[in-house]
Amino acid sequence: MHKILIVDDEPHIRLLLEQTLEELEDEGVELLISDNGEDALEAIKTEKPELVFLDVMMPK
Repeated sequence: MHKILIVDDEPHIRLLLEQTLEELEDEGVELLISDNGEDALEAIKTEKPELVFLDVMMPK
């Protein structure tokens, strides 16, 4: 199964990306969501996503 990680501290941006990519779930893609960099790093270590959408201007 392929995994995509969405990382953004803005809820509306996370929701927009999630809604845009949710059709991929029918193709076997798992969407992972994080609202901060610390959790994103942990998800990258444990889940090993193939693609990361990352907000580069976050407080954590």
